[in-house]
Amino acid sequence: MTQRSMPYYAARYVWRKMKLVGLAAKLIADYFYDARRYLVWSHGTDADRTRAQSTHAIYKAYHGIEKGLSLSEPRPGFGVPVIARLIEKLTVFARDHDGETIPAAVSALKDYKAFNAEHDISNPHLDAFLAAQENDQSGGAKPVTAAEITAAGQTAGRDFFWSRHSVRQYADRPVDMDLIRQAVDFARKTPSVCNRQGPRVHVFEDAQEALKWQPGNRGFGHLASRALVVTADLQAFSGTGERNQPFVDGGMFAMSLLYALHACGLGACPLAWSIRPGKDRKMRRALGIPNSEAVIMMISVGHLPDDLRVAKSHRMPLEHVMVEHSA
Repeated sequence: MTQRSMPYYAARYVWRKMKLVGLAAKLIADYFYDARRYLVWSHGTDADRTRAQSTHAIYKAYHGIEKGLSLSEPRPGFGVPVIARLIEKLTVFARDHDGETIPAAVSALKDYKAFNAEHDISNPHLDAFLAAQENDQSGGAKPVTAAEITAAGQTAGRDFFWSRHSVRQYADRPVDMDLIRQAVDFARKTPSVCNRQGPRVHVFEDAQEALKWQPGNRGFGHLASRALVVTADLQAFSGTGERNQPFVDGGMFAMSLLYALHACGLGACPLAWSIRPGKDRKMRRALGIPNSEAVIMMISVGHLPDDLRVAKSHRMPLEHVMVEHSA
């Protein structure tokens, strides 16, 4: 056996350290790329710079009212400072954006007023604001029954969830865009932080236009009929504490969308967008993805062939996933 010299081991040690330093430098650069976009586009609490930022701030504010009204025992007169700030935001929004307001926010305020009226509590400032608004019923709280929720849930049991696969074989016929619209409509019900609804989905009728930017679809991407790019609008989020929330909300939306496509009888495969900043910039320019949106993933979509093969994708046991904490 040839004996290695000290210079050899020293050189190898230095080389490994240099690789670690290089990796760290790339990681820092990539984080800075994401952080800069978040700082530029996330919304503040008072001085929102874009219409989208103002819209999401209003959603955040009025959803606090909805949450309060949905409690089993709401506290009469709750949230007076929140109400005042929301009225101010709605007034500014109406003034700066062609007199438009968010009807759901007004509806939530009307529900709030009705709840407090039952407890002989009034808010003159709120009364004056609502007197100038048109009636709308798209926000607030509504009654439902356990039987209704249970009945709806029983239509999608374990078989539905376990029958979804990442599909990499597609029939040679185009997917009607109405089917895609139906799936996206299903996914709109995905929960999001304070109901701000930041996720977006860009739909490409020419799947290859988008999929050529994603390296993980080689061998099957050319068979796809449509391609989706799921993103999250950074203007829906605020503060450093929400720096990761776009990926949480966007990931939840993407999973809802995958199940929605499954419910529509389509095959789909989620495709990770794990790339360096340079390629991200090029893809955005080519596909028209705004800088204000964080890219979550791509999804290839197509009709299911009559017969196909899917990866078994073994799942770890329930005990590995679920950690029970005894009382």
